[in-house]
Amino acid sequence: MVADFSRTLSGDTTAFVALLEAIEVYLKEHDVPDLPRGRLMIAFDEVISNIRNHGGAQGHTPRIDVRIAIGDRSVEVEIRDDGIAFDPVDLKTPDTSLSIEEREIGGLGIHLVHALMDEVRYERQDGVNLLRLSLGFRLP
Repeated sequence: MVADFSRTLSGDTTAFVALLEAIEVYLKEHDVPDLPRGRLMIAFDEVISNIRNHGGAQGHTPRIDVRIAIGDRSVEVEIRDDGIAFDPVDLKTPDTSLSIEEREIGGLGIHLVHALMDEVRYERQDGVNLLRLSLGFRLP
């Protein structure tokens, strides 16, 4: 992937918010329409929040690298982190027919990412999680 956008996050909430803002500006500047841009922003927020909240071990804050490439009618994303191994593709689909009280805690955000994206792929390379997201779109 040749990334047009590349940033690294290894810090506090302020850096996280700044990263999300930079991503949204980048997508707007490259004319990604509102609906796919909104879908991508939800996915970024969910994935990066999960890495920050659950990917660290014993005080380690995972380093997160985000790369984005925009084609004629698609956005390709790579999110790498050096946190705990976690395969979001291998999660079982949550049973949304159950009441909130009967459901297991967690898993809805990743389920949402799968629903919003055209493709979600994962692999672990040399101690690093690599998540690839792909979303096609139509120009207005």
